Amino acid sequence: GLRLSREFFYLSQLAHPNIVRVFDYGLTIDNSPFFTMEFVPGVPITRFFRGYQPALLEVLIQLLSALDAIHREGLVHCDIKPNNILVFDNEGKPVVKLLDLGFIEDVSFSSSPSPRGTLGYIAPELLKGGEVDSRTDLYSLGLVLYEVLTGIGPASGGSLEEWLRRQYYSGFEPVSKFNPAVPAALDNLVLRLLNPDPRRRPANAERVLEEFVSAGLIVPESPRMQTGVEPSVIRRDLLVPAFVGRAPLIARLKELLGEAAAGKPRVVFISGERGAGKSRILGEFKFLAQLEQATVIAFEPVALGARSQSLVESLINLLWRGEEVETDISLEFFQESKFQLFERLVRRLRALADSHRVPHSLVLLVDDFELFDPLSLEFVRYLALSLEQERLLLVITGLREKRLLDLVGELSERPYCYHLDVDTLDREAVHELVSSVVSDDDKVDELVNWVYEFAGGNPLATIEVIYSMIEQGVIFREGLHWRYSPESLRNFPIPKNVADLVRHRLEVLTPEERELLEVGAVTAGPFTIEFLRAVLNYPDRTLFQAVNRLKGLGLLRTFYSRDNESEEVRGALILSSKVLETAVTERIPQERRRELHRRVALALELVHTDKKDKILFDLAHQWIQSGDREQAYRYALAAGKKAQEWLLFDEARLFYESALNLASDFVTPAERFNLIERVGELREATGRYHEAIDSYQQGMSLAAQFAGENRMILAR
Repeated sequence: GLRLSREFFYLSQLAHPNIVRVFDYGLTIDNSPFFTMEFVPGVPITRFFRGYQPALLEVLIQLLSALDAIHREGLVHCDIKPNNILVFDNEGKPVVKLLDLGFIEDVSFSSSPSPRGTLGYIAPELLKGGEVDSRTDLYSLGLVLYEVLTGIGPASGGSLEEWLRRQYYSGFEPVSKFNPAVPAALDNLVLRLLNPDPRRRPANAERVLEEFVSAGLIVPESPRMQTGVEPSVIRRDLLVPAFVGRAPLIARLKELLGEAAAGKPRVVFISGERGAGKSRILGEFKFLAQLEQATVIAFEPVALGARSQSLVESLINLLWRGEEVETDISLEFFQESKFQLFERLVRRLRALADSHRVPHSLVLLVDDFELFDPLSLEFVRYLALSLEQERLLLVITGLREKRLLDLVGELSERPYCYHLDVDTLDREAVHELVSSVVSDDDKVDELVNWVYEFAGGNPLATIEVIYSMIEQGVIFREGLHWRYSPESLRNFPIPKNVADLVRHRLEVLTPEERELLEVGAVTAGPFTIEFLRAVLNYPDRTLFQAVNRLKGLGLLRTFYSRDNESEEVRGALILSSKVLETAVTERIPQERRRELHRRVALALELVHTDKKDKILFDLAHQWIQSGDREQAYRYALAAGKKAQEWLLFDEARLFYESALNLASDFVTPAERFNLIERVGELREATGRYHEAIDSYQQGMSLAAQFAGENRMILAR
């Protein structure tokens, strides 16, 4: 229902002769959503044209006009493929209609025939989980044109991985080799559209039309060039800043991946300051590893305000997949039980890495390690010391914090452990980054110097100051081109730091946009539009507009994760940086924060009705933060029990402590006594002896009401 509503909204906003028209949206008797649209008596473009025909240029101009109308609104289609480009004959002239504006739906890495075509037309940056812009659609258009002109497409034979490698490594021969009748300008354009680096493609559809004029393929100001958009309409499309300055590091990771595939396991720690681009590096490498047929498991990012993440918890969810975690070990032998659990996890990882399910190697990617609990660090140490000849690569990123650097130092003597530090960008790389946005102004030296001096080569600070300058008119549109004003630059107020920049950017948002960011910060992890709809209860139109504007401003970004059972890659949204999370969270008053946690908890229950057990720990965290004592107690007790069953004693302790703090309203003295005893045992088991004594002393004050054997337990 949400997808239909979203598609109807976008189609109704885009009145263009080459985009399919919609008429009405409604619900059937059984409340199933539907919308009516014009009938298009056409066939996919690859069936209408087989090889080059002059009429193809006419259709291409119409198609570019439709894409330009979409991109002007700051939107990206993200599903350009033959079945969504229908062509029909209208009184002897070909007409094209662009369909399916659902925008960035799930894609699949499975080898089944049905989704393979869609995946085969997706640009590399989308598969990397990076941000997308108009050039993403132009890449897909290039693939469609290549198939029309040569007959070679994703379904032409060979494996999906081979096709994706051809895409990434520019393995496309000129179309004129297959069909000499293709005009040289069109031949050249197709290869430029297919460049894996977005910077090497045309910036937008209107630029392509300009190139057609320059090449003499169409007449200037021809009626065929009409875009269907008034010239006065302000363009909202902004190019995504480039990924620069990290090629040597990516190359080193590729080398280590090859070694891991040869049975030489590798552990890599990547450290750097906040905003250095560590997450972007992981995204780039993840895609390259998948091209090599590595099995990649990436652990989801979390917000600063989330409960401590547990790598052990995530691996149990992954490797046991609903099975009971086999354990019969008591709290009195916590250290023994912990290492036995570690050993079970290592054995399962080893079995997976050596199984037929992993054709190349097993790659584990852990981002923002500073947000993971102490048990995660202990497990990483245990795993690193247990490696022998597994086809396994573990990559961990984190801030340059003492505990990470101590672990790096401890493992530095191991020949298979590596430490890569992410430095700031040099001036040349900053110039490249700035130019990737202000791509048409060759006089950017003053701008680059200003940005470099302020940001010090930090990519996040560089990008944030660029966005801020765009919002304040220092960088502006001049027709199709981006420019900057040297005078405005000299008057641009120098912010104290990047956090100050972000705070200022929040001031210009609408109340709905700010609330959406608040929900994202409180949720503390990836969230979907369906989830936002449940929390915010906005009209769909308002919700879609807010999401699109925040993405266009670089405040929201898309995060892709693979479901390890269905093999589907699902898209969700996250706040664009930890600095933004902090700036958003610090603005929320305590009472409002509690209310947001309550709404998030209710939405999680609503959206995940069939898998509450999988998100039990997150539900418990949200209810505890909400201040709803009854729900918080119930979930904290259930989460504590589950965590203890999984031997996650630190997490169990925290949940049981929360339950104990809430228990006075809901339990009998005997139940409270048992809860105190449980907390004491968990504190003792996890080495918190003074806190354990406090628990036992608290229990002693209640023990007189109960049997003597309980007094003996507490007497410890």
